[in-house]
Order: sequence, then structure tokens, then C-alpha cells
Amino acid sequence: DTNGANGWSVAWDSTTVAHGGHTLSAVATDTGGNTAPSAGVAVTVANSGTVTSQDVAIAASLDDVEERANGRMWVATTDLDIVVDGTALQTVGLRFTGISAPRGARILSAYVQFQTDEVSTGPANLVVRAQASDNAPAFTTTRFDVTSRSTVSASTTWVPAPWPTVGARGADQRTPDLAPMLQQIVDRPGWSAGGALVLVVSGSGARVAEAFEGTFAPVLHIEYRAG
Repeated sequence: DTNGANGWSVAWDSTTVAHGGHTLSAVATDTGGNTAPSAGVAVTVANSGTVTSQDVAIAASLDDVEERANGRMWVATTDLDIVVDGTALQTVGLRFTGISAPRGARILSAYVQFQTDEVSTGPANLVVRAQASDNAPAFTTTRFDVTSRSTVSASTTWVPAPWPTVGARGADQRTPDLAPMLQQIVDRPGWSAGGALVLVVSGSGARVAEAFEGTFAPVLHIEYRAG
């Protein structure tokens, strides 16, 4: 905008963000590259349509699994080694069933909540992906049944904080926002409410979480608006 005297405006699609409080500000840049921010303006987003929140826990032994580098599947364990078990690198698969979001719903936010099973404080760099499926099937004991599944293009990088306390279940044990990849799932032509989705976690380092057979099954939290 080369004329600062006549004001300015910008189009903002509020449906792309979660409901609740946000702060908007502008940054002015002159021809010399100098910048200055405006004061923040507090706004509350309340788009039309009902926002639904759903928590879906892992519901079966075959829905949280570990796949070793040789393809061997571990399907019954009280913990999930994400993603190194001792010195063995592996890939973790998580399947959540009964997702209530209908096809085309706007996914506002999503994350997986874990609970610490063992102290794990070393560096970890993880990547979360979602299977490209209209209704992801349960895992089996067939070798490579996690890594053989194709995934959507979106992914989320997770650099988790240290987990120094057994039993902790808070923000540090929670993935970053997974909404972009879940959006690609519910936008699939064959998706319908009640379907199942699979998340695949790979990378390096170790965080040890409770599994379905343990004391706290991982939970997928989703907030969405239908229509």
C-alpha cells in the first residue's frame, strides 16, 4: 500500500482458525525496509455453525502397535516406545475409530494426548502422518503393516519436550496440531462420519507412553465444525 493516508484493509477468513480469542496486528514497512507493528486488536471468533469437540481413545489392542525395522509387528504391549526401543528404531501406528466428523467438515484443531510411562528426556524428533484411507482398517501381525500404508501429503513435525515424570499427562505429552492432515482425510470423497483413521509416527529419539494395555490409552482430540 503506497498511500498510508487512506487507510488499509485485508480479507481474513475466520473459518480457518479456532473459535475464541485472537489478536490481530499489522506491520508497516517503508522503502528502506524499516518495520513497525501496530497495536494489537483483540477479536473473538464465533463463526456460524456448531463447533463439536470429540475425544476418541484407542479402543483395542490392535489399534496401537509398533513396527520394528525388520517389519515385525508388536501388537500387545503395555507401553509405546516412540520411536526407539532400547537401540531398536521402530514406527508406531495409532488407529482411532468412530470419528464423528462428517465428510467436508472444517477441522479446527486436533492432537493426540499421551501419558508418560517411563522417564525419557533425551532429544527426539518425530513426524506424524495420516493414512490416506476413507476408513482405515485395523492393524494386523503382517510384517510392515504400518509403513506399507500410504499417507496423505500433510504431516506434522513434533519435537517433544522431555518427559521426566511417570504418569504425566499434559501439554508436553501432546502432539502439535494435526488439523491439516485430518482435513485431508475428511475431505476424501469416500469419507463418512463414523470412520476410522490411522496416524503413523516415525523419526528419532525416544518418548515412552502408556498403551491400550497400560493405564491410559492415547486419545485423539478433535474440534470441528460441520457444514
